[in-house]
Amino acid sequence: SSTSTAVSSAGRGDRYAIDTTKKTSHETGTNDVLQIGKEHSNSVSKADGKGLESHPAILKSKAAQQDLRSSFNVSKAGGENNIQVTVDGVSARITIPPRSYNGVQFAAEMQRRINLMVDPTSGKPIGGVSVTYDEKANNFVFKTGTRGDNSQISVSGSAKYGLDDLDVARGKNAERKELQQASSEAGSPLYATSTGEETTTPPATQPADDEWVPVYLRPGELVFDANGKLLAPLKGVDYNTGGQDPIKFNLDMSRETTQRNTPFARNLMKQDGYAEGQLSGLKVDPTGVVRANYSNGNQVALGKLAISNFSNPNGLKQIGNANYTATAKSGKADLGEAGSGGIGSIRGGALERSNVDITEELVNLITAQRNFQANAKAIETSSQMTQTIIQIRS
Repeated sequence: SSTSTAVSSAGRGDRYAIDTTKKTSHETGTNDVLQIGKEHSNSVSKADGKGLESHPAILKSKAAQQDLRSSFNVSKAGGENNIQVTVDGVSARITIPPRSYNGVQFAAEMQRRINLMVDPTSGKPIGGVSVTYDEKANNFVFKTGTRGDNSQISVSGSAKYGLDDLDVARGKNAERKELQQASSEAGSPLYATSTGEETTTPPATQPADDEWVPVYLRPGELVFDANGKLLAPLKGVDYNTGGQDPIKFNLDMSRETTQRNTPFARNLMKQDGYAEGQLSGLKVDPTGVVRANYSNGNQVALGKLAISNFSNPNGLKQIGNANYTATAKSGKADLGEAGSGGIGSIRGGALERSNVDITEELVNLITAQRNFQANAKAIETSSQMTQTIIQIRS
């Protein structure tokens, strides 16, 4: 009879391979007992991997209320040494022994005790959880040993160490999507030409993969080559919103649009329109321009006020309510713009001033007051004379 041995790597994904011939410095002899000795020296896996690496659950705590880089004491007061931990559905309360720690030592103690957790019902153990202390952020980072959508970790502890009110962290699986080449309405495959236009005619000979890419997305979506350069569309795309009065606008993505293995960033933003807004007020500037202000920040000039000038403004006739009309003495009205040709400016939002001469009215008030005082003295003198005459008679 014959036996065979299968060896697989613990990791999954494109970056993992197996070499059965590698020995450490202390190894002696052969691997014939496993039937993978010298006769299998070329047993190295080189196959193209199609696995996608999944991700563990990573939980970052809040910044601790005190500096944990130096030594600090952990006590039982208020239960600050008790931490409730749930890993992949297994919950337990771990207790940190009261003594002196620093951030790194405290993280190591939490890690050791978390990895001793066991599900009391199923006996399922917890392992591979790592806890590190970030000196820069002054917080702790928890990472599960499992990966994928079923991985999760939650921690609840004292606010002194930044472990209060933390959300549950979950792992995730990478998604692999098989792109389907776009097709025309007739069902023919679409290709992008060198000018960015779509065509159903394939190239006579297909160039290298890094120089030519078919249209794998729906028409109107962005297509990039292997270097992140935009292939289509290179011209503006007209969109019609439909409806009774459709709005048409042109979307041009050909300017500085690239695809990189980096987080999204906007390099240029130019606004050429406004959202719907309501009239919020009117304003008249010193030149007479009437502007409407809208709630979306837009401002529109509605028109311009004309101002009349007269050769003899004093010849105007008042017709009530601060209104005047032209007369033969004032001459005809000469229309012009505010601030030009000797015409005054406009002060928007200000109340109209009175045309009373304050100086003249003040002089008249002083004169009336003096007249009143003189009359009062005359009356006082007459009263005194009358009183004297009465006394003489008596």
